[in-house]
Amino acid sequence: GTVKCSTAVCTNSGSATSTLDVDAGGTLNFTSSGWGAIGTLNNIYTLDGTVEFSAAGSQTVAGPVAYTHLTVSGSGIKTLATVSVNGVFSLQGTATVSGSPTYGVSSVLEYKGASAQVASPTNEFQGVKGVRVNNVAGVSLGGNATVDGVVSFVAGNLYTTGFTLG
Repeated sequence: GTVKCSTAVCTNSGSATSTLDVDAGGTLNFTSSGWGAIGTLNNIYTLDGTVEFSAAGSQTVAGPVAYTHLTVSGSGIKTLATVSVNGVFSLQGTATVSGSPTYGVSSVLEYKGASAQVASPTNEFQGVKGVRVNNVAGVSLGGNATVDGVVSFVAGNLYTTGFTLG
């Protein structure tokens, strides 16, 4: 299922251990500010499902641990602060990112939607293993980019617009 919340405050735990577990197939959706305090003392975070930042406006995306699947959607700038993605990093809607995630060995950067998107290689592509275009309106490169793995197409085109994709 999906849990929608404006923020999650996970302060350091006392002597007992606290656990936040988003299982595969589940979604934790931040509709406003996102993570509040992220405590690591005696807390266990298992984010095997999708964590989504979907506000209509700016959000800070931080990570208590690596995300298996991270989605940024809605609108505004999503600022990445010490973010690691081991699975799919999906960019949806008109949201843009500031900062670069660290990618795991089987990571995929996905552009998904129905409105044209512009890829920012200096932010999104650094170290990505694969790219998936799943946008019927297409994706345009905003600069030269390198992908270490496969570029795949579900829907739409990738327009290089004078830039190089290597």
